[in-house]
Amino acid sequence: MILTTCAACAAPLAHDAPRCVRCHTRYCNKTCQHDHWRRGHKQMCKKIHRGGNAEQYHADKKYKEAVAVAVEACADDTNGEEDFSTLRAAINYMGSLIQLQRSEEAKALYRKTLPVARRVLGESHEMTLGMRTNYAMAFCADPAATLDDLREALTILEETARTARRVFGGAHPSTRNIEGGLRQARARFALRELLGQAVPGELAPPEPQLAAAATPFAAASAIAGHLGMDPQEANAAIEELSELKARDPEAFAELMQAALSGEGADAGDQDP
Repeated sequence: MILTTCAACAAPLAHDAPRCVRCHTRYCNKTCQHDHWRRGHKQMCKKIHRGGNAEQYHADKKYKEAVAVAVEACADDTNGEEDFSTLRAAINYMGSLIQLQRSEEAKALYRKTLPVARRVLGESHEMTLGMRTNYAMAFCADPAATLDDLREALTILEETARTARRVFGGAHPSTRNIEGGLRQARARFALRELLGQAVPGELAPPEPQLAAAATPFAAASAIAGHLGMDPQEANAAIEELSELKARDPEAFAELMQAALSGEGADAGDQDP
């Protein structure tokens, strides 16, 4: 996908237009680049870079959006809510919504379709287990998820993993997928719980620019990132943080504050 307009003001781009050094997002001039950085690009830059830089990232995003629309249209064109193809479309749509970070919509769709899947397919059907897994992962992907939300997700995934192992065996792809989600949920829950122990009450940084770090997942990502790890490797971060907290509570508190305030970030986090 070739980007032809400025990311900040949508003006047409010249062939030599300036771009972000890390993620290659392009701008019509340096003023727009600096303005876009202050208005939120700083928080998105690493994500765009990990997604293959600006053009690949936006192409993937457009593809996922198109898939979501197509799946929704397919669901509307089937033979009723109990039809197998309708249920299959619903679970695919849920997955697309989660990828697009539309967690509330994904959870609402789950609450509507799960009773139908249970009635038509049964509790242990692969599609029913997939719906329950998607529902739990919607909580894990939600930046506003509370500790109780993550606890609910963890409980669902533990139950679903037990059922999958009993019905399909440990080597089945569905079982491995569910257990992978369970590992992620355990990591995020444990790290969120650790953060909660370190900072009584709600995390509420006073500076407006740190507001994003007040959400559980953002805080966990900040800690893992400060340790030089991808958030997907949060299990290792949890172990290291737990050991540090037990060994040196003061150093742990300083590390957490540094991560939440952005100290120690790499050079790519500086203003462009």
